[in-house]
Amino acid sequence: LGSLLVTCPLLVLGDLEVDGLLDDCGPDSTIVVLGRCVAKGLRTSGNFLVLGDLVVRDVIQGVYNDESLIVAGNLETRFLDENDHEVACYGGLRTEHRFENGRSDEEAALWASAFLVPGLWNIDLGEIDHGELFERIRRNEPVFTEARG
Repeated sequence: LGSLLVTCPLLVLGDLEVDGLLDDCGPDSTIVVLGRCVAKGLRTSGNFLVLGDLVVRDVIQGVYNDESLIVAGNLETRFLDENDHEVACYGGLRTEHRFENGRSDEEAALWASAFLVPGLWNIDLGEIDHGELFERIRRNEPVFTEARG
C-alpha cells in the first residue's frame, strides 16, 4: 500500500503496512491497529492505537495535544517529534532523535539542524518545515544528513 491518508475511523484487524506516509485527520480519524503497523513516515493529530509494534523508518510527528499515540508493543523510528502530542509506549522505545513534549520550536529547529538536511529547518525562524519533511518522505527522498549505518 502506498501513502495513506485516513479521513474517518479505521480499524485494522491484523497488520497495517504502508509503503510511504501514513497520515490521519485528527479526531475524525481514530485509528486502531490490532497487529503491527509499519510505514516510512507517520503524522498523527488524532487517536492512534497500535496493539503490536509500530515501526516507522524515518519520522513520527504527533501534532496537537487533544489526542494520543499509544503503542502497546515496541516503537521504533529514527526521529520522534512529539510536538505537544501525547505519545505512550508500553514496550521498548528505540529512536535516534526524540523531541519530547514541552520543547520550544526554536530548540527543535536548532537540534534538527544537526541531523535533517538543509531546507527542512530554519534556525532564524525557529521552525522545522514538517510539510516539506513529509513530502520528501512521500517522494522517497532523503531527509537525514547521514545514512543509517
